[in-house]
Amino acid sequence: MTTIGMIKYNPLAELAVPATGQAHDEQAREFCRQAAALFEAGDLTGAANTVGKALQLNNQIKWVFYITSVCLARLGRFDDALQFLEVELQTANPHRRAAKLRDDIIQLQQRDTTQAAGHPLHNTTPFKGHDPTIQPNVLESWLN
Repeated sequence: MTTIGMIKYNPLAELAVPATGQAHDEQAREFCRQAAALFEAGDLTGAANTVGKALQLNNQIKWVFYITSVCLARLGRFDDALQFLEVELQTANPHRRAAKLRDDIIQLQQRDTTQAAGHPLHNTTPFKGHDPTIQPNVLESWLN
């Protein structure tokens, strides 16, 4: 599986489960610890899924939408990451890096779209002919 970006810090280490007085608070904390370990091990899908389990037990976990979006973005699931970031940015105290991550993803998507449109083989017409000298020369001219 290809991941995008490098792990410079583990955002899942910031997960904090507030005490709600419910019996499942400790289980939610354990899910957060497991998610942080999965993230460090490079299992981003597992980390995102485990954070989701913690969220089901306690919906007051701070920055959970930002943290999930980091996992999704690194997996290349940019549209999903942007949806989580929009929710995070609407919270009372969004993560300090949420807006920057949203802007970075949008810029990356725009760059990828621009590069695809400008790729030399994007708008080419098919080469018709079987001359063994001309065909490689045409392909080379398309690529350079």
